[in-house]
Amino acid sequence: MSTASAMMGSSATAAAAAEATEQLRSQGYAVIPSLLPRAEALALGEALLALHTEQQAELAGQMHGAGEDYQTLFGLLNREDRVWGCAAHPVVQEAVRPLLGESYRVVEAVSKPTWPGAPGQSMHVDSASHFAVVPPPECPWMINSIWMLTDFTVENGCTRVVPHSHTSRRKSPPAGIEDSSLVLPVEGSAGSVILWHSGLYHQAGPNTSKDAVRVGLNIAYCESSARLVH
Repeated sequence: MSTASAMMGSSATAAAAAEATEQLRSQGYAVIPSLLPRAEALALGEALLALHTEQQAELAGQMHGAGEDYQTLFGLLNREDRVWGCAAHPVVQEAVRPLLGESYRVVEAVSKPTWPGAPGQSMHVDSASHFAVVPPPECPWMINSIWMLTDFTVENGCTRVVPHSHTSRRKSPPAGIEDSSLVLPVEGSAGSVILWHSGLYHQAGPNTSKDAVRVGLNIAYCESSARLVH
């Protein structure tokens, strides 16, 4: 990740992080374009796809309702050293710190390829079911991220969000929200990263392409005292 870090000076890092923090507060999500050089992002995506191929026995017990079209491989910080560079990227760290506090921590890093033919996910929020009362939007219990390791397009199932929905303080989105005009597809080029507030309504879209596998690297951060229930 040294190449990516060298591309941004301290002032540019601070400016990009401050803009992302403000967007997280106001809209519930932020997109930071081209944070990782495209060639590095694509290479990491290929490496993670190879890990999925190698770990088929493990993945057989981790399907998320869409068979082999949608998989989640856990424990990537222990499987691929380049994931650490994404998790510790200075722009991402400076963006989440004002929201989670100085002692925030990484709680998971997983890869989520979506193969052609995969249906869309259900709209959801992250790890809110255990709350008696969902915290106010200015107190996120988690900031999640997904690094685009391929281009993210509507056709290959890019992430879809409902802007400002993090203010609803709901444990789950209302029924039928997936079909609402409020849903926004978040497209971007390989090397970009999406950050979102844990209370934001979001989902992976369906991959309707003929041959484009969408590869994302999810890294979640939470404030130090959080005890998350999935």
